[in-house]
Amino acid sequence: MKIKTITLNFLLVIFLVTSADYAQAQKKKKNSKAPSSDVATDTKKKSDIASFTKGMTKSEGLFTMYRDTVKGTVYMALKADQIGKEYIYFSHISDGVADAGFFRGSYRGSKIITFGKDFNRILVVGENTKFYFDEKNELSKAAGANINRPVLASLEVKASDSDGSVIIEGSAIFLSEDFQMIKPPTQPGQTGGMLGKLSKEKSAIEKVRNYPENTDMIVSFVYENTNPSKSGSDAVTDPRNITIKYQHSLIAVPENEYKPRRDDARIGYFTTQVNDMTSFGAAPYKDVIHRWNLVKKNPDAALSDPVEQIVYWIENTTPAAFRPIIKEAGENWNIAFEKAGFTNALVIKEQPDTVDWDAGDIRYNVLRWTSSPQPPFGGYGPSFVNPRTGQILGADIMLEFSAVSRRLFRKNVFEKAGYLHDELFEAYNQFGESHEHCYIADLVNQSTVFGFSAMRIQNTDEAAEEQFVKETLGRLILHEIGHTLGLTHNMRASTMLSPNEIKDKAIVHERGICSTVMEYPAVNFPSSPELLTKYFDDKPGPYDLWVIEYGYSLALPDADKELERLERILARSTEWQLAYGNDADDMRSSGKGIDPDINIFDLSSDPVAYSIDRMILVNELMGGLLGKYSIEGETYEEFLQAYLALSGEYANQLTILTKQVGGVHINRAKNGQEGNMTAPFKPVSAERQKAAMTALSTFAFSPDAFAVPAEVYSHLQSQRRGFSNPYNGEDPKIHERTLKIQKACFDHMLNAAVLERITNSTLYGNTYSLDKYFTDLTNAVFKADINSKVNTMRQNLQVEYTARLATIVKNVNEYSHVSRSMALYELKRIDKTMKVGASPDVLTKAHREHLSQIVKTTLES
Repeated sequence: MKIKTITLNFLLVIFLVTSADYAQAQKKKKNSKAPSSDVATDTKKKSDIASFTKGMTKSEGLFTMYRDTVKGTVYMALKADQIGKEYIYFSHISDGVADAGFFRGSYRGSKIITFGKDFNRILVVGENTKFYFDEKNELSKAAGANINRPVLASLEVKASDSDGSVIIEGSAIFLSEDFQMIKPPTQPGQTGGMLGKLSKEKSAIEKVRNYPENTDMIVSFVYENTNPSKSGSDAVTDPRNITIKYQHSLIAVPENEYKPRRDDARIGYFTTQVNDMTSFGAAPYKDVIHRWNLVKKNPDAALSDPVEQIVYWIENTTPAAFRPIIKEAGENWNIAFEKAGFTNALVIKEQPDTVDWDAGDIRYNVLRWTSSPQPPFGGYGPSFVNPRTGQILGADIMLEFSAVSRRLFRKNVFEKAGYLHDELFEAYNQFGESHEHCYIADLVNQSTVFGFSAMRIQNTDEAAEEQFVKETLGRLILHEIGHTLGLTHNMRASTMLSPNEIKDKAIVHERGICSTVMEYPAVNFPSSPELLTKYFDDKPGPYDLWVIEYGYSLALPDADKELERLERILARSTEWQLAYGNDADDMRSSGKGIDPDINIFDLSSDPVAYSIDRMILVNELMGGLLGKYSIEGETYEEFLQAYLALSGEYANQLTILTKQVGGVHINRAKNGQEGNMTAPFKPVSAERQKAAMTALSTFAFSPDAFAVPAEVYSHLQSQRRGFSNPYNGEDPKIHERTLKIQKACFDHMLNAAVLERITNSTLYGNTYSLDKYFTDLTNAVFKADINSKVNTMRQNLQVEYTARLATIVKNVNEYSHVSRSMALYELKRIDKTMKVGASPDVLTKAHREHLSQIVKTTLES
């Protein structure tokens, strides 16, 4: 019993000691975890946003933002009614590096996003706005099937309040590419661009700008590349570290009575494309145009001021001399708005130096100026919209001073450190074809350099030069503002007047030169100063008035009557001065497009006649070049630039001629539309095609096609700067340049699609068949000197043509059987001709043997 008692007491002591140790250990464990416990901390944070943000700076606006004053971390508060609600996300480049493909003012588009809640996380979701489901249709119940709603980001809730408000870390999403891909993906076979990997350590949020209707975040994204593949221009200080300043904007969806307006193929607006998923139609589109929300103050008046004007600000960086020209040109758009029933719809103001807002503030539409070392453009007019409706919410116009000033507002046109000669004045297919970019300034600058050179040779007076400057800059402003009003290019508009009418001062001042300022026309330069009418249009044309009427006129309350009203406006599309064709239609590069009337850098309803006149003028100007540009004490750089300008204009006109052959006119009028007298496709007349071929034979392929005085060639010396001379010598590459121009002609004339179109179009009206075409082309290249010496430029031409025929014969996959048959036939004809042709010198004999060898090798293969 005694032993049993001792044992029990012993066990009791052990139990008590063990329990005490266990309790003490648990207490210590609990105390040690408390400060870093996720559960405890989250419970405290989520119960009190005020406690979590204590000591942080606060910025109120669309979204309340907080910033940690020690670490710089940005936090974003969401109210309960903001969760699940749609917002517009928009972004643009605040500042960039053009070499890397990023430049100030570049718009990145807009999208609809929502903030959803999933337990203790906020999901940022991208909404798909590309599809429409009629709610009355049963299929609307399956509206979400196979349509992606991507989760762009998932963010932890850092704190919350009892009213449902939450706070998340804004830095986590604004310092990432979650909202928008910034660095473009590397395509297969590419080595990657200049940008390396995004550095989280170096990237930073620079500014938080908050307003009632939008919250903006300006971020510096730093991309690191330890082994860059290229160094870029002098603008790239260190290619290992590239900084892109980026602006994120979250915008409240407008709450107004804006009514979307449908798009139509006969008229040119930028659009938001929407597919009707419940329609049986062959073209189930519900595309809507981009336009501002203009509302009349007095809806019952035929003409009324708007409730809210479209206001543009001339940025205070703009040279003072430009400002009156910009204001006058821009406000001339009010002429078009009167057709839509509005007076004073658009106003242009000047930004004072004392204002407290930045030109990058999306609440303001600003005509902005930059001066970049490597300007990516001369002018650029983007806008951003509500993706649901197409309502334009904001716009900027970017103008490049360094691009414009060098080539536009200086009589010597180029600085000594100007652009590379071999990159200047190429055939204009160097310019991009994307509808997202505008290259009007580049094309205007080509015309402008040509214009200044020609005026100097013609002894034009100062008044004409001032007119030239004003009309050139004014036309650029009109064009870019047109884009910000929603208008696309219309590359058909330069065909409004005949070659004689564009020389008639009364007609030009009454009707204008082109039917719209949304074209890329050639400068209307006179053959002599006394014949000057206008260089460029200085106000909107008839197409502009029509398209603004369609887009901005007041809608009728009744939907059916409104459709009828719009159709009455559109029915005018068959009027010749309202013809339309955009970038998708134009023929600016080889094989692109089919309608030669939809082109760039052309002018008049007879582009063949116009091109001939312009090339004759260039040849005349070449004769006076040296006398006007041989200046004592100066180098020959300015002389060289003038030569490049003149010969570049000549080359442009040759490429316009090539587009006539095999061309097919497009007509997008609806079936049965009043005034529509033609089928959708009509081949270019055989007469025009033959006229173009005859002109090409004379001005591109004949033995004296590029007959420039010898003293011009011997003075084509560029300005030396350090080690800037080319590796292969600074002597003028005359044959190479001439052949390059001729190659540009062949690029289109022997393009597989063009040859196939010649054959196809014979089935619906084309009488200039492939056999006739090839016969004329071969004769143009060979006939003139078959019984005489072949000069070295013609030798280059003939070898190039023969080699291309050989390529066509060998290229089974790209060229049609008919095209290859004709190429083979012409090769054999060339071979026969070479065997009987005269060879008065060794160079000619060697040349003919060379051609025969090309044919022999092709036939053997």
